[in-house]
Amino acid sequence: EDEALIAMSQKMALEKYGYEVITASSGEKAIQAIRGGRAVDIILMDINLGKGRMDGTECSEVILREIDVPILFLSSYTQADIVERTEKITSYGYVVKDSGETVLNASVKMAFKLHEAHKKLAGSENRYKHISEMMADYVYSCTRSPGGEYAIDWIAGATEMISGYSIEEIAAWGCWKPMVHPEYFPDFERNV
Repeated sequence: EDEALIAMSQKMALEKYGYEVITASSGEKAIQAIRGGRAVDIILMDINLGKGRMDGTECSEVILREIDVPILFLSSYTQADIVERTEKITSYGYVVKDSGETVLNASVKMAFKLHEAHKKLAGSENRYKHISEMMADYVYSCTRSPGGEYAIDWIAGATEMISGYSIEEIAAWGCWKPMVHPEYFPDFERNV
């Protein structure tokens, strides 16, 4: 937050809920704090950061390249294009300034919960991928577009050894249909 009175007000409001708060008046100072080894669990980021060289979205992109931290945007902007721009950077939320302490605290708690869920999901995906790659069978995920075309989202295991085709060849087909005998196409369509 580049405005000192607003930063102090938000800091005091959050400290009432038990948070330890550090402030930065520009994007550059926020990045310095991160690079300086400050342990940060969440970042509240305004869009307009005053006289600095970067705005809040640019600052957030730099920070997220360096650390995995939930960023919650806290701004007075309500234009759709600005909110959409923040959603492309992070999905932890957008709070309109002056929404009140209760809304701010609830949004911070939700951002923490979302971040924890993201970490658990990433861990589960990594375990699943590791197990699948070591299988003596093959595993794949196939989706169908509204136009009826198939696409393989993901494939692993002993695919090449079992099928005789490379993963790239199978992915180029769109799905397994070319390996299905034509008389079994109805079963394939029904079961995929």
